[in-house]
Amino acid sequence: MWGRVIPFFLDLPSTPSSPLHEEGNRTTYNILLHSQRGHGRSTLPLATEGQERLTTIPLLASDIAHLLSALNISTPVQSVIGVSQGGAAALAFSAMYGAKTRSIVSCDTAPRTPAGNKEAWEDRIRLVFGSAGGADADRDAYAYARYMGMHKLAGVTVPRWFPEGSLCHPDPTANGGTELHSSSNRIPNWVKGMIEETDPDGFLHGARALGSYDLLELAQDEHQMKRLYDSQVEKVLLLAGTLDGGGKVFVGLRALSEDWNRTLGAGSNHDPSSLSRVTFVGLEKAGHLPMIDSSEAFCEAVAQFFNSM
Repeated sequence: MWGRVIPFFLDLPSTPSSPLHEEGNRTTYNILLHSQRGHGRSTLPLATEGQERLTTIPLLASDIAHLLSALNISTPVQSVIGVSQGGAAALAFSAMYGAKTRSIVSCDTAPRTPAGNKEAWEDRIRLVFGSAGGADADRDAYAYARYMGMHKLAGVTVPRWFPEGSLCHPDPTANGGTELHSSSNRIPNWVKGMIEETDPDGFLHGARALGSYDLLELAQDEHQMKRLYDSQVEKVLLLAGTLDGGGKVFVGLRALSEDWNRTLGAGSNHDPSSLSRVTFVGLEKAGHLPMIDSSEAFCEAVAQFFNSM
């Protein structure tokens, strides 16, 4: 899903004033992309005795740290970037491994499971697996999930990720466009296909991870976990599409930036230069995946953020 913005990350403008379409001084970054556990080409780890959850948000953060170590990538890296579940993992990485990255870019996510979202995720699990549901599902339920359930999930998810007002809304006429100018729904169909191809078990464990996490408090069951506001990371960029969740995600991340900066200024041991180290940017006419439906604005925000460091 990052394919639309990778060319910009490979050749970003080196000054904030340089529009993306103009030539000039530019900076090249090396990029590591990975599929999170249970998604894409990454499988879930084998369950071990006494292990109840194969995916948690802190575990996703530890996966990133293990990749950096296994590939002998020097740290601190320039940035760890993620959206949605990956955005939560990026925030967890900043709390757990803040010294391994100079910055975090976290997009369209939250620092903890929002009120009511656990129930919403359980509803989606039931949609995918049928009445059997989740971890108790038998072979027939998994077959249903693979051949029908994930298709149903994709059908309700794409309009939610690209709501009316988004340039990638599945109905090409919703924003005053026509079928002639809609590129035949190519982008929403592309995203829909990715959801349909997701392994049901990977979806299940990812959904349960998103349905129960909290990075603002010390975790009792994750010995490496630290409180988000105690992160050692130098800079944080929080991004949100203004249309995501009817604006709730935008409001939530803006509030997180304000609270985080306020917390940084509360202690006498904090460097005054860090008081605005958490930056928030809202992306207009974008939904849950602004790097897809607002690619240029997304890249412009990231470029300016990197140039401010």
